[in-house]
Amino acid sequence: MKDDLFKWLGGLAFLNNVGYSCVWPVTTIYMHNQLHQSLVLAGVVLLCYSSANVIGSIAAGSRFDRGHTFGLNLFGQLITLLAVTLLIFMHGWPSYPIYVFLVLAMAGF
Repeated sequence: MKDDLFKWLGGLAFLNNVGYSCVWPVTTIYMHNQLHQSLVLAGVVLLCYSSANVIGSIAAGSRFDRGHTFGLNLFGQLITLLAVTLLIFMHGWPSYPIYVFLVLAMAGF
């Protein structure tokens, strides 16, 4: 039973990492071509995205170990839903990197 669970968990972790790997080049292209920002600034934004993902994973992991799983999941999903909804309507500079930062920070939750 546990082996089947770990197979699913491993597969989902793989898909999660593939999805986040696709965000990086799309963000770079969007920031450079549509928002007319430099590639250096796009690199700084990607550094912030990566940092947010690490910080979010550490914070969520420590909360998860304490047993607050349902509330933690609900909190992460609500913040992600709010950020994505705002991103639909406000996708210019600087709101785009801020909202994507929130989405990636909540990825750990």
